[in-house]
Amino acid sequence: MGKTDDAKVTRAELDEIFDRMDAHLDRDRARELDVVVRWRLTGGSGEGGYDRYETVLADGACKVRREMGERPRVTITLAPSDFLKLVTRQATPAVLFVTGKIKVKGDLAFAAGLSGFFQLPKPE
Repeated sequence: MGKTDDAKVTRAELDEIFDRMDAHLDRDRARELDVVVRWRLTGGSGEGGYDRYETVLADGACKVRREMGERPRVTITLAPSDFLKLVTRQATPAVLFVTGKIKVKGDLAFAAGLSGFFQLPKPE
């Protein structure tokens, strides 16, 4: 997925990334988790102009849903292109936060360490 800043990340690509999250979960690290993370991706076709996803990290598994359920521990808002950079290690959560490209509501400390629960691919 060699997308640039200006390229539009499609809903199908977002769905594919979220569908693969469970396969990349570090099950040992996530074994004790029981949290909901809500993702709001800007420029979407959903309510308020966001594509929304929830990841439920519980019992060493990551389940993804499009319907918003229980109250999240953290809500993360960012552009799809920045999300793609985040999950491919082309940007760090800290850099995105400091530059205002990612907004976090809720447990900031948990959000900062969230990527540590996943075995992310390295950029080529």
